[in-house]
Amino acid sequence: MKPLNSGGNWLRRFATRLRLGAFLSDSKITESATIIDSTTITEPAANFTQKLREKYPQQSPISDEQLIEAFIQKNPQYRVTYRGITPVSVSWSSELSVLVTDQPAAAAGTATVAEDSTETTADAGEEAAHSDTKQRIVAGGVESENDRSERMRQIASLLLENRPQPEDWGEISNFKDGGCPKKVANQFLICCLLDYQMDANVAWQNGIRLVKEILGNPEDVWQEITKFPRHEWASKSKEHNIHRFYNRAHDRLWRVSEVMCNGYDGNANNIWVNKESSVAVERLRALGAGEQISNMIVGALRDCGQVVGSSDVKADVHVCRVLGRAVHGEEINPNAAIELARQLHRDDPWKLDWPIWNVGTTYCKKSVPECSGCYLKEDCAYALKS
Repeated sequence: MKPLNSGGNWLRRFATRLRLGAFLSDSKITESATIIDSTTITEPAANFTQKLREKYPQQSPISDEQLIEAFIQKNPQYRVTYRGITPVSVSWSSELSVLVTDQPAAAAGTATVAEDSTETTADAGEEAAHSDTKQRIVAGGVESENDRSERMRQIASLLLENRPQPEDWGEISNFKDGGCPKKVANQFLICCLLDYQMDANVAWQNGIRLVKEILGNPEDVWQEITKFPRHEWASKSKEHNIHRFYNRAHDRLWRVSEVMCNGYDGNANNIWVNKESSVAVERLRALGAGEQISNMIVGALRDCGQVVGSSDVKADVHVCRVLGRAVHGEEINPNAAIELARQLHRDDPWKLDWPIWNVGTTYCKKSVPECSGCYLKEDCAYALKS
């Protein structure tokens, strides 16, 4: 696992936990609770937290979740019930004896735990705090906002380390300094338009086969497609067999071909050459490429040096699954995945796209994920819970 980033935040949080670790059960904390049977007492978490604050007012700056979590960690005989990540009640045995007292807060950098008076360095504090976060995830406990942010930074760092340089987008990758031939740009766009809800390699092979074998590698592929009336082109969908959704994909190519002929002079370069990434994305969406395919096209063009500016990931099933599992422990929808990628790498979310996709196709399978081989496993909420 990559070493954690250094800095004072982990140490401060670790020292806070150790200070809070001095909490012990007390009659003031446990009075006025509800007896739910002969051996168990329960109380709403909000009431329990209020009593903690009354007894330990010096801890007020931290959140309720951190406060109750610190008490429970020091007193495992108490149990917390959660709804999602929010504590809703605290339970304990009615036979629980009252223990003893407060411990003075330790200075930053060293901290005294009630049982063993252990001194710790900053590095040990960071490691212990990160380990503590993972243990809470495994146990289904509360993860603080700061802890999650640190884990997200680690995930982003690992993804960026595993991004290939440069990415290969076929023939168009050979023209990084501009001057991409019209036929190459058009073939690239057709392959991208087919790259959805099927194996990407097969989609690109089918796009090349359509252009070079079925249509004969014409100078203007869009004009070649629109030579056919729409109904006649549609009738060839099974014969051409270029997509698993052959009717829909086939028809979309015809509709895009009309716009390309009428609006861009049959040359895909005219959509994006000398354009900012945001402009290119809007043009591609208006063309009918769809939001996610448009993001992928612009990202690829940026990889090839033909478009400038930052851009979003293509939130396909792999990206939604990997990002959702890594950060939240479960899959998320495309809009949430795009926003999460922005949080992970605000300067340029697109740089996360390929490594996320690669994790999804290599390790993070839908039905049987192979967490043991994945480089995100030490920081992935799904892997830690599993």
